[in-house]
Amino acid sequence: MPGTHAKWSPSGSPYWYNNGRGCPARVLLPPKEETSSPAAEEGTRLHNLAESILSNQVETASSADLDKIGEYIDYVTELQFRSDINVFLEAPVQLAPITGEEATGSVDCLAISETYLEVVDLKTGAKRVDATSNQLKMYAAAAILEMGFEGKEVICTIHQGGEPHSVVYSVGEVLAFADDVRGYVYQSEQEADAGHTRFNPSENNCQWCPHVVDCKAQAEMRNVIAANDFAVSEDPVQLADELAMTGPLQKWIDEVKARALKIAESGGELPGYKLVRARANRKWVEQAEEKLVALLGDAAYSKKLIGLTAADKLLDAETMNELTIKPEGKPTLAPEDDPRPAINDAAKDFS
Repeated sequence: MPGTHAKWSPSGSPYWYNNGRGCPARVLLPPKEETSSPAAEEGTRLHNLAESILSNQVETASSADLDKIGEYIDYVTELQFRSDINVFLEAPVQLAPITGEEATGSVDCLAISETYLEVVDLKTGAKRVDATSNQLKMYAAAAILEMGFEGKEVICTIHQGGEPHSVVYSVGEVLAFADDVRGYVYQSEQEADAGHTRFNPSENNCQWCPHVVDCKAQAEMRNVIAANDFAVSEDPVQLADELAMTGPLQKWIDEVKARALKIAESGGELPGYKLVRARANRKWVEQAEEKLVALLGDAAYSKKLIGLTAADKLLDAETMNELTIKPEGKPTLAPEDDPRPAINDAAKDFS
């Protein structure tokens, strides 16, 4: 069932909604042309490949691709073999009951039984996505409302980096989320109609925003920084305010560089700059392996320990638990709504 691409899209909801702290301006401002990145194109290719394999249109894939999508394919295949579950691939769900917009969202995998509904999403990018993402909850809410699901449990599962991460909600929790989104969208559109489009720049909200360079809220932030002569405060309260500016400011810097490069690559001139080749490292030609083996024999190869993803496929879970550890990450600052627990006694922990 074809549909129109959504303005208030589930994939953009972590930025325009962001649990009620998003930036509706990125949706409500006049649309801008967005260029696809190599990472996005690779993600689309892997999604299409996974769907083709699961639909029996393609038998297999390269080992490099299977390292990225193999676990997702195995996970969905197990769901397809269960007689008590209906599985839909690239399932379109209507968004009008949530956002009022006659458009659809596409769920990578939607699994429904009498008692539970599961949204399974494949992610291939480097940026880690949590299973609590607004995107999955929007998909789940849309599916519940469209299909009249009356079960008790909703599971949102992210497949990224070769392993699944899931979070479980009640149907009531997901529908309450849909109510909050519905109210947020309505309020944002009413404000925009009255000439008061809401801007809320932050590191998360500005991610991949096409308006980041000419955003008036961004300009106000840069003016504040310039007025302070770029001085860095020692006061914790002021530092916290300044820290909140660094994320969206970095997004602005990245977009300025990207747009300037695009102009130069198209033949335009940027005063004081020229287009040059980036530094690159040497690499082997395609025929190098065959010739090196002929010349060096076994010495042409170096041995290294297999990776964790490859080992997971060869060993049982008990052995993997015995042979692996997950060290504590280095301390880093995060917003208060980050799902990771706070380090409560910093002085004691880092002394």
